[in-house]
Amino acid sequence: MEDDLNNERNRLNRIIREKKDEIANLESQVVDLTSIRETKSTLENEIQSLTEQKLELETFISENSTIKTSLSADIQSLIDEKNNLDSYLTSNNPIKEKLSEDLEKLQTDISELLTENSS
Repeated sequence: MEDDLNNERNRLNRIIREKKDEIANLESQVVDLTSIRETKSTLENEIQSLTEQKLELETFISENSTIKTSLSADIQSLIDEKNNLDSYLTSNNPIKEKLSEDLEKLQTDISELLTENSS
């Protein structure tokens, strides 16, 4: 009978040790899960931050694309205006030369008249 009691006590001690080992294992798993949750939370915050940065970048790119299109149109308009002015200058250059010649002739005539009148 004493042997039976010792055997039962030994069996119960073995079960207690096994259960304590299981508890330690479960506590380790709980610590791991807590660490995993913290890592998950950190990653979610980083994802949120990166998503916001991505949206800002997409907005920046979109706005700059619009500005680029507008500037391209402005540049083309200025090119057209320059071409028009070049054409105007080219077509009016002979008139300018004629007017310059006429002006020189008039100045010469005035000088001659002044010279004649003073004599």
